[in-house]
Amino acid sequence: MHRTAPSIRLVRSLVGAGIALVSPQPVSAGPQSSATQEPERGEEILVTAPRPILADQPIDGHAATIAVVGRAQMDALNAIDLPSALRRTPGVVISRYNPVGAFGGADGGGVFIRGRGQSRPGADLRTFFDGAPVYMGVFNHPLMDILPIQAAGEIRVRKGPQPHRFGNGVAAVEIVPEDEAMPGIATRLLAAGGAFATARTELLNRGREGPFDWLVGGAFVRSRGHRPDAEGRLANGLVRGRWMAPGGLEARLTWMRAESFALDPGPEGRPDLRNGRYESGVDLLSGAVSRRGEHVGVDVMGYRTVGRGHWLRQAGTTGDTLTDWRGSGLRARLEVTPAPTTSLEAGFDYERIRGETRFRPIGRPGTDFVSPTFAIGMPWAAVSQTVEAAELRLTPSAGIRGHIHSDFPSSAAPFFGLVAAHGPLSARVNWARGVSYPGLDVVVFATAVVPGLGQSWRDLRPERVDHLELGFRYETPTVRLDLAWFDDRGRDRYVFVPPPPPPPRYVNRGGVRISGLEASASVGLGADWSVFAGLTHLRPEPETVPYAPRVALSAGLTGRAGPWTLAIDLQHQGRQRVLAQSRAFGAVNAVMTDGFTLVSGRAGRAFGPFELFVAVENLTDTRYAYRPGYPMPGINAQAGMVVRL
Repeated sequence: MHRTAPSIRLVRSLVGAGIALVSPQPVSAGPQSSATQEPERGEEILVTAPRPILADQPIDGHAATIAVVGRAQMDALNAIDLPSALRRTPGVVISRYNPVGAFGGADGGGVFIRGRGQSRPGADLRTFFDGAPVYMGVFNHPLMDILPIQAAGEIRVRKGPQPHRFGNGVAAVEIVPEDEAMPGIATRLLAAGGAFATARTELLNRGREGPFDWLVGGAFVRSRGHRPDAEGRLANGLVRGRWMAPGGLEARLTWMRAESFALDPGPEGRPDLRNGRYESGVDLLSGAVSRRGEHVGVDVMGYRTVGRGHWLRQAGTTGDTLTDWRGSGLRARLEVTPAPTTSLEAGFDYERIRGETRFRPIGRPGTDFVSPTFAIGMPWAAVSQTVEAAELRLTPSAGIRGHIHSDFPSSAAPFFGLVAAHGPLSARVNWARGVSYPGLDVVVFATAVVPGLGQSWRDLRPERVDHLELGFRYETPTVRLDLAWFDDRGRDRYVFVPPPPPPPRYVNRGGVRISGLEASASVGLGADWSVFAGLTHLRPEPETVPYAPRVALSAGLTGRAGPWTLAIDLQHQGRQRVLAQSRAFGAVNAVMTDGFTLVSGRAGRAFGPFELFVAVENLTDTRYAYRPGYPMPGINAQAGMVVRL
């Protein structure tokens, strides 16, 4: 197939991007340090170079690590959604079909953490927005487009089980909205556009007056796509208000809404295999009350979600599959610190989920599925104690989380940790069990897809993963070196066994073991420049586990010179198997994609409170795909304007 010269395509991208600069559209702030204060109106913006790729990698009191992607890193990556914000995070692999929009009906939009999250339906990866679980409630897996990042202050990636933070999953991604700590009002606006008729508009207003603060934002992103039927659109809004009373009492109310659609462009040259349009949306309402005292802290949050995932015009005679769900729950946490070196924690999480799916095939009668209500209660407790001897600081910890399910057997998830620190050096060991229950998907399939499965789903047990991680770190104000070895042993994966002999049935059989190494280095080069490099090596057993490349490398450079800012990022990903890991027993993921290396960059120039920027993706014009036959764009660009008032 003839390809337009890279230089011509880049010029076309920049010409298209100029549209965004001729009208006063909303824009978002360019890269800046998380420590940079909001400037006064009309004041020159001084941007200190943030760390590239990751803002931080803290180790908590239970020897568990968190990879934090901050606002500055999202802006430097020119990220528009969760996969694009995490695409350079060590240990994370993404999939997508289109530049904008995640095709939620198949493999067109996903995030995978150290090979976890590859099953569909019924993923073991949990996703949260402002502390509340947000995911496809009936088929029990994440949907990327109902997890907006435009108002996010940071994204936290938990790469293994952490029962002291979440349950019913073995890895997690949390989106945390921006927090307003300084008095006054600040507004961030963004307008950008470019290749493939892509247009972005974002607006975020936050402020604090006396005991009240607020966050109001919205975003709209659309693209025609880089080839026929690769169109996508994202739209979302957020309103959050908080009241802070004397004595450490705080109350918070959050409302978030997201709506999107994405098309499946189909394999290249085979328009007959296009799989239609996927529409997703969610409304989230949550309220929280907390109190912080000298020795006691209490947090209680309640939430409700109403969502939909409508897969329209599927290939063949499948027609439409229309799914709606409703979820609600409670998350409570108590922390007692009787001494500065002692922490006692306890909590209780409760979640309910139900929904319905309407199957509307072509040429035959449709069926309607109305689910039962699944509920799960998760009490947990943990303790950590710090002991200092000479210059050595030891923090042992232990805890347990229970899982009490309405329809499946109860289970326990214990965890242990130890951190030893001496000056800038530290070592850690963490062992934790992750538990992941079947979702409503097992009932859907047994009722409406493969009726012969009958009631066999009732005999299932939760999947379990035993996670062991050993790590070493050297950290100073300008240098952070981290090395970790991990081993995840999964068992009791639920699958269905087809005949013979009949009938088909659900069983817990087999599992996946994934071990590997992860190393990263972050170095500050003076006050204005910073570099990052990360390497992940995975060894899955069996080797057919998808989205677990043997080798993945990421690197980044950020800096500023006067009013100019520059961010460059690089990713190398080895060959990997792809497509969702089927729940059919004995199914093997034979489809593979070639490895690739991508380089992207963003350059900006400040003019007082304004910044003009150009972001170029795939600078080397690499031909690559996350699924065979689904080529991703070659070199392309966006240009825009950022305003901070």
